[in-house]
Order: sequence, then structure tokens, then C-alpha cells
Amino acid sequence: MYEKPLVIARTGDVENAPENTLPAFESAISRGADGVEFDVHVSVDGELVVHHFYNLGTTDNGEGLISEHTLAELKALDSGGWFDEQFAGEPKPTLSEVFELCKDRTRLEVDLKDSSAGFLRKVVGEVERFDLVGDVELTTAHYPLLTQIKKLNPELRTGTFFYEPPGWMPVRLAQRHTLDWADLLGIVVVHLNIAL
Repeated sequence: MYEKPLVIARTGDVENAPENTLPAFESAISRGADGVEFDVHVSVDGELVVHHFYNLGTTDNGEGLISEHTLAELKALDSGGWFDEQFAGEPKPTLSEVFELCKDRTRLEVDLKDSSAGFLRKVVGEVERFDLVGDVELTTAHYPLLTQIKKLNPELRTGTFFYEPPGWMPVRLAQRHTLDWADLLGIVVVHLNIAL
């Protein structure tokens, strides 16, 4: 148990650099964050790419779904100019580039955005290749992936999100369901809405 709350920089240090870029992660680490959180997708040619939304266009000059583009097309996008001209031309990082930057420097919370078994095997393979099993939490809203993660590597920490319960459900019942689901799915970390 930790004596103090962990400070996890969601998508990096977004006050000083464009989200989900290497400069944002570097800034978060240099400012003392205990960890960084980011999202990973798979490109149409099977590469693991770090980006927040399923769609392009919010933090870059692209269009369409990230999963419908090749890595080369995604790397060619400007993922920093929207934030500040000093970051113009900043490319989207791959998962391996983020692991290279962060290894032995900070904890990692990787939010899995794709739902396929092939995608999951690739992500777990990268975690193992970089020897990061003890430093990574794999988080996803795609619940079936949670049990598959444990089948691929039982040592990996998993997490998911529990949102505000519907109006008809008493909070104490939602809390019990949260604990039950965590037990059933082997979840180590639960991300709770403040209502819970």
C-alpha cells in the first residue's frame, strides 16, 4: 500500500506539451510524475501507435479512424502544431518508442483501445520484450481482454473503469458489484468514478 497518492500524468504533461507525444511524457517524468498514462491503438498495417481518441483530427491534422491508416501515414501527421508552433511536426509515437523513453524511469498505465486478440498479443509481447511486466498496468474498457491478459502473462497488472452507477442502483450495491467484478476478472487496479 502506498503512503501517498500516486501522481499519474494522463496522456503526459499536457500543460507543457501536446498530449500523447514523447515531449509530453518526457516533461511529466522530469517534473516528478510517478507514472504516465496513454492510449494505444493498432494501425491498419498492424503497428502499435500511441494516440488518445479513436478518430483523428482533434490533436493532429488527420481525418478518419486511426485504425484505418498505416503507420507511415500516421507518422506523417502533425501531432504537435495545434498545441504550440514549437511542437509543429511532432509525430505520433509508437508503443516501443514510448517504452524506450520511459523504461526504468516511471510507471506506465497503458489503455488498450483495440479489442482484438492479435492486438493484445502484440502489446503483451512489447511489454515482455522491454522487460516492463512489473512497471506496467494494462487498462481497458474492453472487459474480455482483461481475462485474456492474465492468460498471456499472469504477472501483468490489469485495470478497468467503473463509472457512476445508474440512478436506480444504490451506491452500496454498485460498490459491491465493483468488488465482485474485480475479483471475477482478476483486476488489480480499479479506476473509480468519485460517486463510488
